[in-house]
Amino acid sequence: LWYERAAKGGDNESALVIGIRYEQGFGVRQSPALAAKWYREAISDTTDTEVPRHIMGHAELHLAYLYDDGALGHHRDALEAGRWYRRAISNLVGEAFIAVAKDRYGRCTAGTNGPSTGEEKPQESRRE
Repeated sequence: LWYERAAKGGDNESALVIGIRYEQGFGVRQSPALAAKWYREAISDTTDTEVPRHIMGHAELHLAYLYDDGALGHHRDALEAGRWYRRAISNLVGEAFIAVAKDRYGRCTAGTNGPSTGEEKPQESRRE
């Protein structure tokens, strides 16, 4: 993969693209664990240049999705998802992405996946 060579060379955007490919199984075998690895690589500052906010925000948002959906273990980790949503909100560019992150962060901090009345609310699509 060209993206993998670029990511290993410090290209954060390539690492984000690889993470999305593994998360969605696009051209590779779907693997949430590998997706998380590449998202973390995308937000790491391994070069002398600063990671662009939009790259960092999207990688953080996708990490939050993985924890929120329980894709990285046997159950949903609302606390860890909330931590990543909170980070993503401060770095995301674009009102739609920020709104999604704030909505999902609110669910994580409430400790539920829906309203506090105890009623189950159907989970909305997490993608824009």
